[in-house]
Amino acid sequence: MESDEIINQIKFIYILIFIFLINTHSNAQTKTKPLTYFTLGYNLGYFGLTPSSHQSISGKGFTRTLGVVAGNNGRGGFTFTGTTSLGVNMGFCRQNKRNKNMWGIIADLQQNRNSYIFDMPFKKKVPQRGGDQDADDPYLGDSTEVSTGKWIETDKYLKLAVGIQHLWYIRKEADLMNGEKYGYFKVSLGQSFMHRNQGRSVVDVGQTDSGSDELGNVINATTIVANRTPYVLSSEIGVCSFSPNKDRSLKFALAWHLPLTSSYTREYEFLKKIPGNTHQPTTMQFFGKEDITFQGGSFLLNVTYNFNSKIHSKPIDTLKIWQKMHEPASPMIVHNHKPHFINGRKVKIKNKIELNDSVVVAYVWDKGKIDGDRITLYLNGKEILQDYTVAKAKRQIVLHLNPGKNYLVMHALNLGRIPPNTAAIEINDGRKSKQMILNSDTKKSGALELDCIPG
Repeated sequence: MESDEIINQIKFIYILIFIFLINTHSNAQTKTKPLTYFTLGYNLGYFGLTPSSHQSISGKGFTRTLGVVAGNNGRGGFTFTGTTSLGVNMGFCRQNKRNKNMWGIIADLQQNRNSYIFDMPFKKKVPQRGGDQDADDPYLGDSTEVSTGKWIETDKYLKLAVGIQHLWYIRKEADLMNGEKYGYFKVSLGQSFMHRNQGRSVVDVGQTDSGSDELGNVINATTIVANRTPYVLSSEIGVCSFSPNKDRSLKFALAWHLPLTSSYTREYEFLKKIPGNTHQPTTMQFFGKEDITFQGGSFLLNVTYNFNSKIHSKPIDTLKIWQKMHEPASPMIVHNHKPHFINGRKVKIKNKIELNDSVVVAYVWDKGKIDGDRITLYLNGKEILQDYTVAKAKRQIVLHLNPGKNYLVMHALNLGRIPPNTAAIEINDGRKSKQMILNSDTKKSGALELDCIPG
């Protein structure tokens, strides 16, 4: 619980630092031309610390310590140097308009390794020596208890993250790159995956491992919790030095990777060897049990080297803008959806006509025997002629069309004395004229599709 409280406090502190730095402004308020850079680079993290949480179930348990961490290949290193980070990054960085401060958006892919080393709970007595306690020093006569061996765990994983960074101007000449020097803070949120221990297989629930010391004592380990893809909150705070033309940058920082959930938890059972004799066989006696949660976080030194490329803004072509402003506007095409039903009746397209003007004249009359047909006309769903009794004389109607397709629908109000309801319609755009017959009844309405192409 204490470890969780510390982590929560660290989260809160980092959030406060981030808010503070976002609102930090440089003392140099000289207005500068805003510049944007594309940046690509790599990072190396080294010499770090990794937290772990212990929960004793019964008996004895591990003691976290420092020492040499060795992998399956036999190569080893000090615990601090066993915690590493190696990755690549890319993104954009932009200089402010009012000062030399900068901000950026960065994506990175890292391979991180956390190392954990423990003293076994089993003890043995060794004589104490004088001097520097090596083989050529005399015994002092007393003995002391030491652990019988070491137990090593690692958490190797990949992390993909996206974050923002803020750089505030410090001074003109940097110590290393001969350019400007900045302080910087970066915070990112990502997801880790492919968590592995000493082997190549991904950590999963149910995986077991065992080992023994020189006295024959045994440790059995079982993975009881495994989070395959924990989210990780990462941050860096440090200094950034640029080359004179800002085409390269070098950062030194303290980096903190803080998973929002732990990587995995293992349960350890300790069995102590009880030597037998002629009367009693050798037995393994329960010595203790505990759970250890490997949180996957690390705090380490980080170095980042980037190559930066200035993004040049395209010059504004004022001539093209002027031409665009003065070119004639093209008519806006209004897409009228084909009607399928009007007033509960199915609409059936009888004819399609192409017209070259948006204002045309329509004539409606009864070309056959007058039988009292009454109709209502709709143009694009709007009523343009209401309850009209079709006669021998032509009724003139002016139609205002939209560029594109328009729909003229004849809705029958009755069937007259001779069904169906019939009317002749003529459409004239001043260049050509076309006549057709529309029929409608109580179930369907006849319609015309008028395709207006102004020219």
